[in-house]
Amino acid sequence: MSVDTIEVEDRGAVSVVSIRNPKAKNALSRHAIRAIAEAVQAASARGSTRAVVLTGSGGTFSAGAALTPGGLASAEDEDTLPPILDDVAAAITAITTCSVPVIAAVEGAAAGVGASLAIASDLLVAGEGAYFLLPFGRIGLMPDGAVMRTAVAALGRARTLDLALRQQRLPAEEARSAGLVATTVADGTALDTALEWAAEFSGSSRVALAHTKEWVNRAALPELDEWLRDESHAQAALMRGDDHVEGVAAFFEKRPPRY
Repeated sequence: MSVDTIEVEDRGAVSVVSIRNPKAKNALSRHAIRAIAEAVQAASARGSTRAVVLTGSGGTFSAGAALTPGGLASAEDEDTLPPILDDVAAAITAITTCSVPVIAAVEGAAAGVGASLAIASDLLVAGEGAYFLLPFGRIGLMPDGAVMRTAVAALGRARTLDLALRQQRLPAEEARSAGLVATTVADGTALDTALEWAAEFSGSSRVALAHTKEWVNRAALPELDEWLRDESHAQAALMRGDDHVEGVAAFFEKRPPRY
């Protein structure tokens, strides 16, 4: 099944959700982000599924949200949340509440909301050349997709602030050493490893796995729904601001932003 640039393939008890927009480095439209949420929700509801694998095509996980010259909010959104924020919250909620383990198989860049989706996953397998990047500040925004919450749970406050404020690449091996990535593998083999791990879950009770995941997230990510709601309102204000307009203009004009 394909929806927008998202392809869903059921491989036995494993649902593989692939981002397929290689010409744009797997940039994600709001419809693609919503499609990820719906694919994960469907897998969670299907009793035969034992794991979800989230990956990208063409050697890249995702470069983040697909920008348009007008930015990520429009005049029609003045009194409501920009739709993309609802879609991002839905995808993060789907991943963290999915009744089976969600494994992210990351090659190349996991940037912006792509990093948010990967880091929200339960297990993260990364190719040796993969990296994580939160460049939101360059377009006048703050990191969203609850990544400041999920990254703090994995990395701690200081390392997350370094990642979010300095907006430098976090290479896969450093991410593994810091506790963000479960394992690194040779480039081009992250998906194969993720599928091997997914197959292991067939030997465990689906109900037991669901409860295990739930209780770990209760400890590590309490009140995530409230976080996502408040984050969306804060991000919406930034999306309507002059700095976001200037950041997006600078991106398309290939020049430094003038803040």
